[in-house]
Amino acid sequence: NILTYTTHPDVTRAIALLAKEAGAGRIVLVEGWGPQVWEENAYSDLIEELGAETVDLDDPSPEEDFSRVPVPKPLALPFLWLHKVLTQADVFISVPKMKCHASAGITLSIKNVFGCTPLPRYRERPSEQYRSLMHKGHWPERLPKILVDVLQARPVDFCLIDGISTIDQGEGPWNDRTPGIDIRTVRPGLLVAGRNPVAVDAVGTALMGFEPTAPAYHEPFPSGLNHIALAAELGPGSHRLEEIEVRGLSIEEGRFPFTSCPRLS
Repeated sequence: NILTYTTHPDVTRAIALLAKEAGAGRIVLVEGWGPQVWEENAYSDLIEELGAETVDLDDPSPEEDFSRVPVPKPLALPFLWLHKVLTQADVFISVPKMKCHASAGITLSIKNVFGCTPLPRYRERPSEQYRSLMHKGHWPERLPKILVDVLQARPVDFCLIDGISTIDQGEGPWNDRTPGIDIRTVRPGLLVAGRNPVAVDAVGTALMGFEPTAPAYHEPFPSGLNHIALAAELGPGSHRLEEIEVRGLSIEEGRFPFTSCPRLS
């Protein structure tokens, strides 16, 4: 079921309605992979209900090209190409699914913004359906740094993690082809929200049964650097649980152990 590994429309609906109540005059849903992605992910009714606009981040239209955005404290890339709608937005909300990730370790609000980078600008050949240029070199350290660079280029103003129904030990059914991974549906029944993506991801990681301050090449980041720790080092927020105020359920009450992906060779 695609709704177990993509953000559920009802979660997006809730945050969009709250944004409208707070005074938002324009709701724009953004994603890559072409305009068909909304129907494939069961978003058609939601879009009609909200009168929302949709933008394919891999197509610069209506502009002729993507915007070149500098990275304040670059770890891997001095600038990023981004769709102009992202640079103009008053508020940028990241609404990820709670999952593990084969290469990045954890998919939460910071990893989610990787999809903001336009595929046509970050692949070597037009036939490629992944950002091959970002995977060049020593990717176990390059990719986590790029995640933080994207976060710097387009800061996240609010996060809402969908951890109600999801999958364990991977980011999608395609991971079932990876040795040592056994994708299965799980139901943590969790929503995690906050204004600071570093703190929110730290709490989300802890709720998944992992240590958000884990060193590189250790669970839940067995294949590379801890991108949450990298982001914390730049100062937008803390990844140390003792420095984060958690409201609602405590981490102990909400913890739902996930299975880390195996280390990629």
